[in-house]
Formats: sequence, C-alpha cells, structure tokens
Amino acid sequence: MYLDLIKYPLRHENLRWVAREAVLEMDGRPNLFVRIKLTGTEFPVVAQIPQVWVGKVQARKVLVDEDHRTVRAYFDKAPGRGDLYFGHLGRPELDFGPFDARRVERLDRGRLPRDIVGPDERR
Repeated sequence: MYLDLIKYPLRHENLRWVAREAVLEMDGRPNLFVRIKLTGTEFPVVAQIPQVWVGKVQARKVLVDEDHRTVRAYFDKAPGRGDLYFGHLGRPELDFGPFDARRVERLDRGRLPRDIVGPDERR
C-alpha cells in the first residue's frame, strides 16, 4: 500500500548515465552497440526482467552487476531523443533525464573488425 504513495518514475540528482559504443559477439559475429551505464542507486533485483529505454527504443540486453550498483544496457538501435528510464514490465521506476546522443563516446572506426554488424545491417 505504501508504494501507492510514491510518484514514479523517481528522478534524483544522484542518478547518472554515461554512454559509449561497445562490441559484443552475437550469432558468431561482432556487433556494434551503444552501451549506457546507469549508476547512482542500488538497482532492485525482482522477478521481472529489468528494462532500459530511451523514448520508444528499448535496450536489447540489460545487465545488473552483482553488487546491484551498476546497470549496463546495450542498444542495437541508436537511441534518439527522449528521457532515459529504468524499470520493469514497461513501467518506468527511475528517470535518468534526457538522453543526449552527442555524449556517446564513439569507437575508432579504423580499429573495428571489417565484418562488424552495425545497426543498419540488423533485421
């Protein structure tokens, strides 16, 4: 009942995010993702799968570290404009504020594998 008194999503100055490109292997090939790291609180572990999204773009993979202090969300489609949320079952619980694609740290394209799968090549 007390959860009814809390206005979700919660927004706080301690909630932070950083974003950079990352390479993960999928289906035996390297794939380029945007990885967003969330920090600033303890992330609850519940029975539902954690979700992270920006606007209407959902992260393909979300990992909560063992200490529950960091979440890493991997986007196979570049997030555009919108607020960055963490939650479960499509319900935002934490609001990390506006996402700014200009803050994504890019990898050196010259050093990436030639057969890397980018967002435009995924189905």
